[in-house]
Amino acid sequence: MPLLPMASMVSVMPLMGEAAALLTAILWGLSACMHTSAARLVGSLSLNLFRLPLSLLFFLAGMLIFGTPWSLPEGAAGWFILSGVVGLAFGDVVFYASAVRLGARLSVLLWELTPAATAVLAYFFLGETISLTGMAGIALTMLGVLWVLLEKHDGSIPDLTPQRWVQGIFFALVSVAAQSVSTVCARNALIMGGDVLTGAALRTGSASLALWMFVLLAGRAGHVVRTLRGSPKALRLMLAAGIIGPTVGVWLSLVAVKYTKAGIAATIIGLEPLVVIALLAVYERKRPSPRLAVGAAIAFAGTAMLFLR
Repeated sequence: MPLLPMASMVSVMPLMGEAAALLTAILWGLSACMHTSAARLVGSLSLNLFRLPLSLLFFLAGMLIFGTPWSLPEGAAGWFILSGVVGLAFGDVVFYASAVRLGARLSVLLWELTPAATAVLAYFFLGETISLTGMAGIALTMLGVLWVLLEKHDGSIPDLTPQRWVQGIFFALVSVAAQSVSTVCARNALIMGGDVLTGAALRTGSASLALWMFVLLAGRAGHVVRTLRGSPKALRLMLAAGIIGPTVGVWLSLVAVKYTKAGIAATIIGLEPLVVIALLAVYERKRPSPRLAVGAAIAFAGTAMLFLR
């Protein structure tokens, strides 16, 4: 098979990060649907404590199979560890704390502030810039996502008191900040020359260790183990979802932030809620509402503008 001309290879490289981000959104959307089904059986805490160590095993196996180097450039390991603890561990915990109070729809809606926050952090700490076309694409993508997520899909939350409302908003914003910091930290490590697969394993391992240390200190480890043993179906779902999302998806997300700007990668990955809505519409065999169709068209138009930035 003839090699591609150098010019063709160069023309493809600028799209690698965006393509990886889009695939991340699709895989994370599919994984989210499967994880949600498992969480209904064993609870969100058991879910998070199982999926991260499982992903770590997959990453370590991948490193052995592909002969990935175990070493990282000086300073990169610390940034990967910080990224994992802040984003995969702490960020997820406070996000679910918000979802419990506000409901998943509003929490995910607020979480869509993450791309903007990531772009701002990358501007100050990584020296990244975004063109006017890129800024317009980000705004249009967020507009489409917000348009879909603001549609009322379920009933009101009966125990949503003013205090719980304030707490939910606070936890959601903290989660946005955590995810933004996590992305910028990972981007910084990759700029230093850190390997994507090694970085993914280190991020996942540090997050898993942080979560299990928290559970052990809280005295809930035994309860988690008993819950998992009592639901083989949930274990099968988490096994499949663990390969799709936290393993392949996380690896692709790091490929995205390595080959494109952090704010742009976060924006495209932010299409995940649309993927979830589309998958559920197919699974439930319900025709999408006009608002869903228009919102999806707006969001993907914004993504196209990011490709043309």
